[in-house]
This record gives sequence, structure tokens and C-alpha cells, in this order.
Amino acid sequence: MSDMGFASKMVKTISIASTTVSIYITTLAVAYAGPSLSFRYDSLNLSLSECLEKGANVLLKAQLLAPSNTINVNNTPFVIGENSEITTIIDCSEASKSGRVTVMVSHASSATKALEWANFLLKSLR
Repeated sequence: MSDMGFASKMVKTISIASTTVSIYITTLAVAYAGPSLSFRYDSLNLSLSECLEKGANVLLKAQLLAPSNTINVNNTPFVIGENSEITTIIDCSEASKSGRVTVMVSHASSATKALEWANFLLKSLR
């Protein structure tokens, strides 16, 4: 009888350990999934200065703020903004040449929300 009790306890222990490991692996997978990135672009026929100004105003209205949101790195002018869930870049580097403006949005947990924000911001720039 004591062997059956021991076997039963072993099965229960292995079952609990297996469940714990499964939960741990699932938690790690979610933790490492990280943010998602979506982007949209369109030809808006804005000058570089119009693009930067409009971009800053759109981000301000959407409450996506940054300390200094107009940046020029390696001759690539863009506007950035963020909040606790979203980081966004409005790339104006092609505005004067082809009229193209690109909006990139990273969302902390949702590809769908990143895409919705990218669409919303691009539409707001029109």
C-alpha cells in the first residue's frame, strides 16, 4: 500500500512540475515577443518643412509627445513621438523629392493597434 501512495505522490509531483514548466515557457514566449512594428506611406505632396511641421502637430494632437520631436540624423529628417505603449516616427526624408511620407508605429503588444495607429496618423497628415 505504501508503494501505491508513493507512486501517486510521484505522479502528482511530476504533473505539477510539468504544468509549472509549461506556464514558465509560455510566460517567456510572451515576454520575448516584444513590440510590433507597422508602417504606412503615401505621396502627400508636402514640402520638407510642411511635413515636419504637420507631423509635429499631428503627434501633439494624438498626445504622442517627445522632448524635441524634430530630428535630423544622417540627413534623414523625421519627427518622433511616444507614450507608454506607442513609439512613432514620421519620416519626411522623401517629402521634397517624391512627396512620400512614411509613418512607422511600434506598439508594446499589438500588431493590430500598431497598424491602426499608423493608418490614423497617415490619414491625419493629409
